[in-house]
Amino acid sequence: IIIRSEVVELKEKIILFNHYMINVATDEIVSETNLTGLHMDTKLRKACPLPEFVHANSKKLIDKNE
Repeated sequence: IIIRSEVVELKEKIILFNHYMINVATDEIVSETNLTGLHMDTKLRKACPLPEFVHANSKKLIDKNE
């Protein structure tokens, strides 16, 4: 079993990504999950913009997957 992940979409405060569990012997996806991450300021308890490095790195991953 291997796990593969991909960034699907990136917004100012939100990142959407998928994880796939793949059976190496058959190359079959045996499980998948779609997740949404929201960047939070824990002191203010409000959503805030993702850091620039997250946008830069995620953009590279999105471009790689297209």
